[in-house]
This record gives sequence, C-alpha cells and structure tokens, in this order.
Amino acid sequence: MAKQEQIVSVFDLTDPATAGKGFEILDQDIVKLESKPLDAKRVVIKLEKSTIVYHSTRHRVCTYTKIPPGVTVFTTFGPASKGTLNGLTLSPQSLVASQSGAAAELVVEAGYESIACIFGPEELSRYFKLLNRDSVSYMPEGVQILQPNSPELRYFFKLGKNLIDAAVEEPAMFNDNPQLQAMAHTDLLEALIQTLNTAEYAKPSRHEQTKQNYSNIIRNVQDYVMGNQSGRIYMADLCIASKVSERTLQVAFQKIMSMSPITYLTQLRLHHVRKELCGDNDLSLTVSSIALKWGFWHFGEFSKAYKKYFGELPSYTLKNKNQL
Repeated sequence: MAKQEQIVSVFDLTDPATAGKGFEILDQDIVKLESKPLDAKRVVIKLEKSTIVYHSTRHRVCTYTKIPPGVTVFTTFGPASKGTLNGLTLSPQSLVASQSGAAAELVVEAGYESIACIFGPEELSRYFKLLNRDSVSYMPEGVQILQPNSPELRYFFKLGKNLIDAAVEEPAMFNDNPQLQAMAHTDLLEALIQTLNTAEYAKPSRHEQTKQNYSNIIRNVQDYVMGNQSGRIYMADLCIASKVSERTLQVAFQKIMSMSPITYLTQLRLHHVRKELCGDNDLSLTVSSIALKWGFWHFGEFSKAYKKYFGELPSYTLKNKNQL
C-alpha cells in the first residue's frame, strides 16, 4: 500500500548547512549574517494544486532562491518584515511575483516573516480563463516587486498565516481532509486575484536603482569567488571581477550586507565548508582538504573563525554530521 504524502511539514531551522534538506519545492540556500546560531522556521502545506510555504527568522540572513521549472510564486510579507530583494527594498507593502527559472537574493532582518504561494502556471491559466481574464497581464517576468492596495495585501498575508497556524496546531485536520485542502487552495487563489487586481509594478527610484546595481556587483563578486574557491581573496581581484573601484565595492557590501566584502565572503566560504562537512562526502575527505578547497590555508585561523561562526570546531562537525 502506497504511503500517503504528508500534507503539513514543520521545520525548525537551526543549521544553515542542512536547511535545504527535505525541501525540494524551491532551490534555496540560507547563509547566516550573524555569529549567533540560526533560529528560523519553515512550514510547508502541500495542497493538491498549490503549495504554501511560511518562513520566519529571528536573525539577519541571506537566502539564495531559484524558482524551479513549472511553477509561479507569489510572496507576501509580515508586518515587521524588512529587507532587500536583489537590492530593492522589501516591506509589508510588497508583493513579489517570481516565474520559473528566476533567481533571487534576499537579505532580511530579524523579525522577518513571509508567505509564499506556489502555483503551476496551468492552474493559474485555468482559473483566469474561468474568470474570463487575460492571464498574461498577471504573470510575472523574472522577479517583480508589485505594490497592491494595503487592505487586499494584508488580507492575503493574514489568510496564509491563519492557514499556517491552523496546520501547525492540528496537521491531521489537513492531512485527512481533501475537501479542506481544496477550500484552502480556492480561498488563497481568490485572495491572490483580488490582490493582483489592485497591484502596480513598483518602478525603482534612482536610489533603488543604485541599490540594485550594488546587488549586481555583489553577485558578480560571488560568482568570481565560487569559480575560484581555492584561491586567496584579494581586493584587487574582486574589483577587477566586478569592474568597480575598491570604494564602490566597499559601499555595495555595506549597503546590502552591512559588512565588508572580505567579512561576507569569508562567511560565505565558511558556509560552504560546513555544507560539505555535513554532506554525504567521501569518507577519505578531511577537514583540512575541504578547508583548502575553499581557500583556507591557515588551519588555526580557519578553525577559530569556524568555531566563532558555528559554535563548534570543524572536526566536531565532521565527526557528528549524522546527528545534525
């Protein structure tokens, strides 16, 4: 007898290296921006024709998300949420629409909450056809920030949050009730349509365009570092890779990440070291070989930085990875 798929899943995210395990809906990576332990939460409700994903965090984090093929995602944010999306300002008044293949770099502050509603394009098209509406005008291009009227947007978030709270409190109610799942899907879709009816594309101001350019600079630097994992990081190389001056590079990282380029890129590489230490790697691999792979050649300084960032030595992580 086939095992019934779990409708409601709750994840307490305490380790960024393992935050993606069991989460195949979106291709997502979470990088801590503080030395404090990660304290975040994810709740997933898999309905028949849509999926609801709730995220919250008590610390600053950066997430990298790529939308998989065949889905469209609409995301709304909680009342205390602050952050940037690809350098553009996010707020509780924002609705983000993302299409298949789009990539997003999200930097958020403590207190962030979001509700992401994931639909298949065919489901949205079918529904728009029933309403005699042109679905093309509602479909996003890449990643777009929309600004709907506040009442409709607040209702959309509140509806999603109420569904999440109910599912966490009594998951069996969703798991064993297809009728409830169908009603939840329809209510969310109706609330989304009402919100989109009032939405306008948020044209970036000159200040916002500058921040967007800063985000592009950071992405170019990250691509360079990921392509030169084992090499030493020099500011001159980063400036050449991003085609900007050292001052502009420093300003870009301070404005978007609130830290220097070297500090952030060190944390990013430490993050990838931990992911490898926690992964299903070759048993012959050692801490030193993985550290070298990511450009850490001074093992004493590497171990100190790793412990400060993750609260334990890298050797302990490798030894106890199956318990994480």
